[in-house]
Amino acid sequence: MPASALVLGGDLGGTSTRIVIADHEGNVIGRGAAAGGNPTSHPASAAANFGQAIHQALDGIDPTLVSTAVIGAAGGSALSNPGVKAQFDAAWSGAGLVCEPDFIGDLEVAFASGTPEPAGTVLIAGTGSAARPGPRPPTGPHRRRARLAARRRRVRILARPRSDAQSVARSRSGRADRTARRGRGESPAAGPRRTRECGA
Repeated sequence: MPASALVLGGDLGGTSTRIVIADHEGNVIGRGAAAGGNPTSHPASAAANFGQAIHQALDGIDPTLVSTAVIGAAGGSALSNPGVKAQFDAAWSGAGLVCEPDFIGDLEVAFASGTPEPAGTVLIAGTGSAARPGPRPPTGPHRRRARLAARRRRVRILARPRSDAQSVARSRSGRADRTARRGRGESPAAGPRRTRECGA
């Protein structure tokens, strides 16, 4: 990243919208804030609030120097609606920004702000609440190995029922036989009771 390049970070929540601009060393050089930017809970005003916060953060800064932008958005699924996305795109380009913003979930932003670790657990309890348990599912070759191990476990489990069913059947059959013998007055272990006449 060139020394003159800037980065933009955003947090669009149900209560407020916050935008921060920093240089390549992480020094914050611009901040902006506005009302809620969650496009799901504030469909009529979210994009305008987003634009207001951006303009405030860019005060005195050349917007073309912003080369990377990551924005965590609560209710971000609404951006899949072309009409909503168009409003946010207009607010972005209207501020003079030329890079493409990367909208991600607010859970990712909350987690990244709390730890540099690649996996973990995050809990959000604000205007809205959300949680994500960790660790994250394995990816790439690790995911393939995990799937193979799970498949092998299922094969072992599926291979058991035949012998287990036979042993259970034998056990049940034995109990039923002993119960029937008791009902006939026979010894469960020795089979039919035998009588012996004296002198025989």
